[in-house]
Amino acid sequence: MIARYIKLFGKYLSLIGFGIIFSLFLLEVGLRTIGVQPATYLRKFSQYHDVLGWEKKPDVEGYFQRGDVKIHEKLNSKGLRSTDYGYDKPENTYRILFLGDSFTEGYDVEFESLFTTIIENQLNKYYKDAIRIEVINAGTGGYSNDQEYLFYRLEGYKYSPDLVIMMIYPTNDVYYNSQTKYGNYYKPKFAIQNDTLILANTPLPEPPSSESFKDLFRELAIYQFILNNVLSKMPNVTAFLGSSGLVSVETAEMATQKGRAPASFSIYDRKYASATDTAWTITKEILRATKKTIEKLGSNFLLFSIPDKFQIYDPTWTATQQSYKVNDTLWDRSKPETILAEFCRKEKIAYINFLDSLKIENSETTGLYNGVHWNELGNDKAAEVILKTIISNSYIKVKN
Repeated sequence: MIARYIKLFGKYLSLIGFGIIFSLFLLEVGLRTIGVQPATYLRKFSQYHDVLGWEKKPDVEGYFQRGDVKIHEKLNSKGLRSTDYGYDKPENTYRILFLGDSFTEGYDVEFESLFTTIIENQLNKYYKDAIRIEVINAGTGGYSNDQEYLFYRLEGYKYSPDLVIMMIYPTNDVYYNSQTKYGNYYKPKFAIQNDTLILANTPLPEPPSSESFKDLFRELAIYQFILNNVLSKMPNVTAFLGSSGLVSVETAEMATQKGRAPASFSIYDRKYASATDTAWTITKEILRATKKTIEKLGSNFLLFSIPDKFQIYDPTWTATQQSYKVNDTLWDRSKPETILAEFCRKEKIAYINFLDSLKIENSETTGLYNGVHWNELGNDKAAEVILKTIISNSYIKVKN
């Protein structure tokens, strides 16, 4: 008799489980039908690294999705979204290594439209058979300048690059250069002792187990719908899930601090708090160390600053002011570039201020960006400006 009840209970439990799964399937189909799109997250293409926090996985191929944009991403044998060049540099070859974050990795464009691909193709056309140009894209989503500097010390130098270009995105980089976590992922942090950078938190812990749990759901439209709609209306629940690691810190902050700018946006404050001054101090020391390390190995160093969309387009600036309740008396939207320009002048660092390079031809709020990142036009423009700098400053020497 007991065995019969157990069997019956198991049958009902199976039916309930099937009903839940089938309902979720119908919900997923329905959400995608009405336009809700899943998103691809950092973890899909990355793995734990005890110094860098994470690195991209070698030989991984798949699709990266944000909203309506879906691109193919293929990583080479060293985990880079780049042509698979070996460490040994061939004769009569000039190598350029790019260090950066998701802008450099090219989250919203196909490989052929990525600015580093364009630069390589155009330089090889320009110099024809006089010299071969190889461009290595080491951009990694979520990285800040500290991780980029460490990547160069651990891996980038092995390619013997002639020119290293670091892409700094001040909106994120300055703040995260002073942090020990990016979302739920641990990252390196430098301290400054006697004007020297000291890595304060190595080895890094592995990501929390909750990240693996989220991997089961995060590429579903249901997951994205809950993040974007349900949790935004339940700040207390979101705060709890954020503290437990089930949603990112950024998601929790967005839900619980509506109307307040993210902490990283403090770099636009006209009057800095001590934490922002500290973040800038660390950032500058990282840039100094990067230049010194690169030049010691006989390479040139070039810094390229990536502006936020609201720094360029007035309609986006107006919307940002309304969202975060700021104005021109509280924020200076060109302040990060002004600081970087003055710093680079003093330190004799070659610097491309992309904000100054851009010429706005109309009042479109999209222009060069798709959401946060550059679209194809943005990549074209970045490539154009970098190419002009490389050629006009004669970085590449051709033997007669």
